Amino acid sequence: MNGEGAGSTVDPGAGGGGSGGAAPGTGGAEGTGGARVVQDLPWGFRPESVGLEDAREAYEVWKEIHLEDCGDGAHRVRWENAKLDATVSEGIGYGMLLTVAFDDREAFDGLLAYSKRMRVEGRALMHWLRYGCDAHWDTKYNDYPDNAASDGDLDVAMALIQASCRWGDNKYLEEAKPVIKDTKEHMFMEDNGKLVLQPGDSSWFDMMGGGCVNYSYFAPAYYREFAKVTPEDADFWNRAADDSYPLLAAASHPETGLVRNWGSAGGGDATAGCHNAYIRSASYGDDAARTPWRIAVDYLWHGKTEAKAWNDKVTNWVKSVGIKNTVQWYNLDGSTDDEAPSPEDHTAINVGPFAVGAMTLDPETVESFAAELVAIPAGEGDHDGEYFPRMLKALSLLALAGKFDTCGGK
Repeated sequence: MNGEGAGSTVDPGAGGGGSGGAAPGTGGAEGTGGARVVQDLPWGFRPESVGLEDAREAYEVWKEIHLEDCGDGAHRVRWENAKLDATVSEGIGYGMLLTVAFDDREAFDGLLAYSKRMRVEGRALMHWLRYGCDAHWDTKYNDYPDNAASDGDLDVAMALIQASCRWGDNKYLEEAKPVIKDTKEHMFMEDNGKLVLQPGDSSWFDMMGGGCVNYSYFAPAYYREFAKVTPEDADFWNRAADDSYPLLAAASHPETGLVRNWGSAGGGDATAGCHNAYIRSASYGDDAARTPWRIAVDYLWHGKTEAKAWNDKVTNWVKSVGIKNTVQWYNLDGSTDDEAPSPEDHTAINVGPFAVGAMTLDPETVESFAAELVAIPAGEGDHDGEYFPRMLKALSLLALAGKFDTCGGK
């Protein structure tokens, strides 16, 4: 982060976008009711009252508790408050996205070093769960700690591309390429003519065919960037990005737009083995919650109208509920999943990604959603005083501040 403020304000009617005019699909400053609108993105809207200082505060809170300097050139992200001895690959990816954005090169390099300690033998992909600064193997919190989870490696690859741009050092791009290659080779399958991201590189997912899909791992904005830095595989990555949208459409509830935590390539429930392996697989909860954030990025970076359309449906449903009234777990029809753990909790796990998703709709909505995200308490004893809501709050605020971009917020 270069220390600049959250962005400039422009008078209504002055146009949107960094290009000096209203970007396609944003509507410029129309419909603002005379309010001054923060608008310096090529696509989408940013809140005026929530900005870089809020993102930095969330980052510093996360860093104090969950980022550990191992003292030997490596840094790791400590997991949940009761499991600080463990590290998950997802946390490494999230941490690298945050540290590059806040210009913390020492921590970024340390996380990169730790990611290599977690690697699957013979691959540039991380085992999803390891322990301590030496990244040792254990089954303390899970009987199956081996093999990669695709979201963590996707975030690592994208963070390395951002680092190469932000710090002008090609070594990061060279580090990204094998991660991108192994993601392509080991984490995609074809189902009914569509390229489908699998949740990981385990043969267990292969055995289920298209029956075990996590839609919140889909990262079409990243795929388009991967196509640019690996031109030999550009057709694959652009196709994977485009195929994400019919897959999402098949999986989304027609009224709410919500998707399952875990489902199938055809859009229905996951196979029995996958369904039973994860908490509340058929509901919209902790896994699916990230989907609006990931999909909105494809509009914010590339202006993809399919991303806007998907997010706008979800955002309009959230508006009908009221952002202050949202809870942690839903059935796809928008009713509360009362059988889930802590179903009534109001949390940044949902509110953060909902706020980023609202960036595709209009200024008023993103303003109110972002304000609610900042207002959620995250102190000791609060639900949001844990690793996962802290991470999603920090990442969501980074996007809302306009500093989550292809060049690491430079």
